Amino acid sequence: MKKLDEMAAKVKALKEELKSQFEGAVKEAADEIFEKYPKLENFSWTQYTPHFNDGEPCEFSIHNDCDYTYNGVEINSSATSYKGGLNKEGKEAGFESEKEANDLEEVLSDFVSKLEEMEETVRACLDEGRVIVSREGVEVEDYDHD
Repeated sequence: MKKLDEMAAKVKALKEELKSQFEGAVKEAADEIFEKYPKLENFSWTQYTPHFNDGEPCEFSIHNDCDYTYNGVEINSSATSYKGGLNKEGKEAGFESEKEANDLEEVLSDFVSKLEEMEETVRACLDEGRVIVSREGVEVEDYDHD
């Protein structure tokens, strides 16, 4: 039993180290995006295991539709892009052009796509829910996906 207890302690320590390194890598990659888009305040995506899947296996997945806050305006990328978004002061979201909005959405989509390639690691390191990445770090909120 002592050997199993030692192994369990090692596995726990390795998981904690992996989680720390993974969150650091996510933050570092996100910092590059925040540097390129200084008006970007945060971005998020959802990830979860569905409760029901029409008889198919219910498997964890990352959903690539990013929502984000740009210049005080919350934008849902699955809806219309930057058109008509007003910030807290009543001003347009602040994109210089529709191209800038589309470029940002492509960058965020690529970011999340890279995470999809590491889905097992993401699941091991981050809880299910809405993952929010900001300049301060990474947090996961509860998300009702029913």
